[in-house]
Amino acid sequence: MDTSAFTGFQITDAYNDSTVDFSVYLFADSGFAKATVSHGAGAGYTLNIPIGSFSTLGSFDPAHVKTIDLILDPTVLGGDVQIGSFSGVPEPSEYGVMAGLGLVGFGAYRRFRKA
Repeated sequence: MDTSAFTGFQITDAYNDSTVDFSVYLFADSGFAKATVSHGAGAGYTLNIPIGSFSTLGSFDPAHVKTIDLILDPTVLGGDVQIGSFSGVPEPSEYGVMAGLGLVGFGAYRRFRKA
């Protein structure tokens, strides 16, 4: 997986009843990158982990990530932790590419529909 086009990662609809450490690990053949963010108790929040907050070990190459791990550690009292989703956040240019492909597809649809 090529993670070099990501600006970060996002955890949405999170719930926890005590302080939690959210750790994201990116493993490649030549090394890994790690970022940890703590959040106090809360419900329905979104947590952003920017790519600049990752520390690396080895000669980590973000273009060749084999595995992404999300580890949730309730550090203080234990308790419940729930998340709605965990996803990579693409660079803004990726949205332009997707919009362009959508327009090409729409044009092709209209063209064949008229024929």
